[in-house]
Amino acid sequence: MNSPISKRCHHVMVALTDTNRRYHPELLEGTSLDDEFKILDRKSVLLRMPMASKSKQEEVPRYYRHLEFDAIGYECEPHVREQLSDLVGDMFRQRRHGCLLRLTPHRTNNMNLLTRLLVTEVDSIMLLYRYRLKCVNVEYFDLRKFDMANMLLQPGSAIRPSSRRQVQSGRTLQSTRELLQWLLNDFPTIRSRSVGDDYIDIQFVFRDGQHAVRQLHFTLFQIFGCEDRQDMADFFRDLPLGKQSNSTLLTDCIKESFDFQRPIGTLVMIELPTGRESQTALTRKLLKLADVAYVSIVKAHQAATNPKARAKAVPASQSSTNLQKITPSCSFKNSFPSVSNISNSLVRRGGKLSSEDYNSLAYWYNRIDSKLLELQLSMEEHYMALYRQKGLTICSELRSMETDESAGDGQPPPMATNREQETACAYTELMKQFRKLEIDVKKTSFASTLNVYIGTKNHELAEMEKACKLKAIANMRLTLIEFMKPESEAEPHSN
Repeated sequence: MNSPISKRCHHVMVALTDTNRRYHPELLEGTSLDDEFKILDRKSVLLRMPMASKSKQEEVPRYYRHLEFDAIGYECEPHVREQLSDLVGDMFRQRRHGCLLRLTPHRTNNMNLLTRLLVTEVDSIMLLYRYRLKCVNVEYFDLRKFDMANMLLQPGSAIRPSSRRQVQSGRTLQSTRELLQWLLNDFPTIRSRSVGDDYIDIQFVFRDGQHAVRQLHFTLFQIFGCEDRQDMADFFRDLPLGKQSNSTLLTDCIKESFDFQRPIGTLVMIELPTGRESQTALTRKLLKLADVAYVSIVKAHQAATNPKARAKAVPASQSSTNLQKITPSCSFKNSFPSVSNISNSLVRRGGKLSSEDYNSLAYWYNRIDSKLLELQLSMEEHYMALYRQKGLTICSELRSMETDESAGDGQPPPMATNREQETACAYTELMKQFRKLEIDVKKTSFASTLNVYIGTKNHELAEMEKACKLKAIANMRLTLIEFMKPESEAEPHSN
């Protein structure tokens, strides 16, 4: 099929990794994993912009940059797993080749990812559509700076990318079970001898529902030290232009997967370390690279589906000359409908703010922060009083059941105390004031900047509310345990 399709089949995902935590069942929305960035939802994140001035005498407001991807989260989360499942599922359903680019800062192997993609997902597809897998052909190449070595043919032997298909080499496996054994036993040993990036080509040969023999290729690239890989940043940045200015052996190999006229289902997965491994500079570089990839892919897809847009296409984040600098681009400001455009006066001034602007912004920041602090304190008092009253109500009902009072069912629960009513009224009033402040912010000339800031505060507020409820419930649980203690201690004596 030579004509471009309207549905975008190239996606960018930021996968959070934390070696110190195995499971992450909680939602990440509104979670601040670092002082420098905050996850808003399953697709977007706020990145704190670098300080414009390092003066310690005056407090300069900090600004946030809104970044959007196809998905962001831990690999165990459903929306992240869905991206991986769709990659393999669409490959078999639509009879097209698939590709995964795993960009990681460390030279590590993600065995959970490989087994899930190549074994678990493939088994599910075979079972769902009643396909029968005949064999799996595996080729593994060590992509070095100037050559690529086929590690399954002869360690150290060089081979040109153009002749890869003509060389019959690699391993032939008869089932996904053998593939799993190869991944667990042979693959780590082979990788220990490689010095460059990983290039794995996997050919699935299977019979479909009509007993026709099909062949599909799934290519996997593992690109290490990606935070300083200017070749990858340049590759993504040039995608909207339809040509590559500076090609390398790696980009020559992966460019086949980014032909938007003959699309191949491709997922760009950038791993972002969190927890103890998290570093501010590393986080900025990785998020910057992910942003360049996402914006460029969206623009390239638009140019492919609308040929008139190709002439207007410009490289994404053109103002950035390397991965060390993070600067907002015009393409970022106009690409996402969730963030309002900056006011015309600021655009005309190129984003430079005067002292009067800084004073005005500082005034609004102080108003938002002070009101939020009042609201958080009131929220904690409100939920503590509310759940304390609920605990007392439960204790009263249990006491009534214990004494076996027949009229107990008709007795009303204890009335709310004045303290509970006062905290509820104060919390409700402060919440109204905070919502009114949101409306006032939208009327200012800095609405776009302040809306992003107040959005982060709303997520902090939601996170605070969850924490207050959990704390209050824990206190209520202790109250109930204390109430039940005499009964539990009396049981042994009754025997």
